[in-house]
Amino acid sequence: MHSSKLPKLYKFILQRILKTILRRKGNRAVDKQKKMIPYSGWWLDEATYQHVMSEKHPFIEYERFAQFDAHQIRDEKGAFAVWHPSKLKLFYFTQQTSDAVDCKVLNISKSGMIIEMEYLVPISLSSRQIRDVVHHEVQSFILFVFDKHILIWNYEKQEIPYEYHVENDAEFTRGGFFPDDEKIWYLITSNNGGIDWGIWNYRTGTSEANVLEDQSYGRNAVLHPSGKLFSAVWTEYQCGYYVYQSMPIEKRLFFYSKPAPRRSEYMAYSPVFSVDGRVIAFFTNPDLMLHKNHTMICMYEFESGNLIAGFYTGTNRGERYLQFVDNGRTLAFYVKDAPYLHIFNVKTGKKITTAITPSKIRHFTGHTLFGFYAVTHEEGLTVFFDSENLGVSISDSNQETANRIAASFMESYRDCLVNQPFR
Repeated sequence: MHSSKLPKLYKFILQRILKTILRRKGNRAVDKQKKMIPYSGWWLDEATYQHVMSEKHPFIEYERFAQFDAHQIRDEKGAFAVWHPSKLKLFYFTQQTSDAVDCKVLNISKSGMIIEMEYLVPISLSSRQIRDVVHHEVQSFILFVFDKHILIWNYEKQEIPYEYHVENDAEFTRGGFFPDDEKIWYLITSNNGGIDWGIWNYRTGTSEANVLEDQSYGRNAVLHPSGKLFSAVWTEYQCGYYVYQSMPIEKRLFFYSKPAPRRSEYMAYSPVFSVDGRVIAFFTNPDLMLHKNHTMICMYEFESGNLIAGFYTGTNRGERYLQFVDNGRTLAFYVKDAPYLHIFNVKTGKKITTAITPSKIRHFTGHTLFGFYAVTHEEGLTVFFDSENLGVSISDSNQETANRIAASFMESYRDCLVNQPFR
């Protein structure tokens, strides 16, 4: 190296050292003044906050402004309600004594609510958690699914002819009637933390449960209106759903490896079918730490497994009781510990309204055929409806459509039927 270049090299090295010293001093000064920003219960510095806020933000489209009308009953003891499947008749249950529940049968119309009958049901809610309440499609039966037992109430005969208890640590999480007059399907927690699919024949008193999902990966399942199939959503760093035959073969459940839609979100939960069995809908959520975790509703064509639509709900987990209402025209749900009922247009994915109740919602049931939404809350019962859009629903062909779709599905994918975990 030439001696003439040494001064320039020394000067360059000295400048780099000075810049490094000044930069470190500046960083320490910035650290002292750095703002900590609150974000969903966490304190984040600006850099982290900017990273978090780079996640995709939801865009909610709205229909025309809709102010729903409502009928109300003030009663702090209101627990839950269920619609008659084909009539505008609502069964509203309140806990009146420690060992009995009062049931008011309400005839609902645009003009008001009229009490048609009143019953006293000999069950207690004081030490039980209600998980589901379902009216039979044809019979005068109402199914109550509690955490530790299931019972059927015949309101015409005013008796409880059938009960089923679970003795171990397992708990029922959901249930419903088959489209016949002898079987109940239910979900129950298993010993390994997963979910089992069970069938109870209440006429013979026999029950059988089979493993559906292990290690808490199962989020929920629901029977197809045909009664031949059911769908179960799953979660394992991705999410999706599978279609199963509803009846086990040699005490094993069989499902179809195709169609088996997968999604990139971490969670899928609360599946529900349209009344004619054409569409399955469920919630998805990315469930990422330090993120807003915007929830979506995803709708798939059941027969093909093709995505029909996906739209943001404007909520961030905690959604409950997703339901098709008004003959499949709307989807509605509420969020835990909140007084808001969210109603969306199925065809457009746009939000119709946010119906507000006087207090936190305890239970929600929408009529599958008519545009009425019954919400039980801490101050009683509110029934919402849009008086400008109350069409007449006809249900005669829904069951036939569901049966046809199930038969076509089973024929199209019969070579895809397997009984081993596919993921």
